[in-house]
Amino acid sequence: PASGAAIDSASGIFMGGGSQLRLSQLLPGTPVGDALHRAHERGAVVGGTSAGASIMSDFMISMGDEGVTPRQRASQITAGLGLIRGVVVDQHFDQRNRYGRLLMIVSQSPSLLGLGIDEDTAAVVETESDGHELLRVIGRGAVTIMDPASIVTNSYEAKRSAPLLASGVVLHVLPQG
Repeated sequence: PASGAAIDSASGIFMGGGSQLRLSQLLPGTPVGDALHRAHERGAVVGGTSAGASIMSDFMISMGDEGVTPRQRASQITAGLGLIRGVVVDQHFDQRNRYGRLLMIVSQSPSLLGLGIDEDTAAVVETESDGHELLRVIGRGAVTIMDPASIVTNSYEAKRSAPLLASGVVLHVLPQG
């Protein structure tokens, strides 16, 4: 209750890193998670680093292999807070070579945009007065967006750990500004 009350009166909340799995067990669907939603809805700034950034989306990558090639079942997603809808966020993106794991997730869930955020970089998502969301990049790295709206994939039939077909994904790499 004390944590929820503190969040209810805060104008800004920052979530640190650590275990994605632990955050997903402690926040979504709990009173603290509900308080984070209330804060977000009333316009408080909600941010995080590492696992704290990943939990902002509907679903978050809770574990997974690194590398460029997407492989079947090389990653796992779990419930996020859903403060940013329709995306899955991966962090330390370029530094830990997480292209393949994010591409695997969007291959299996083509309704989600993949957002890969580099270290020392922020993806600031703001809702405009007309209801549209605007993403702005701040920092030394980039935000990589994978849009699988037109994907052709074999993820529904690929065997465990096999390389995945992922053709037609639109890739955007956005530096600061």
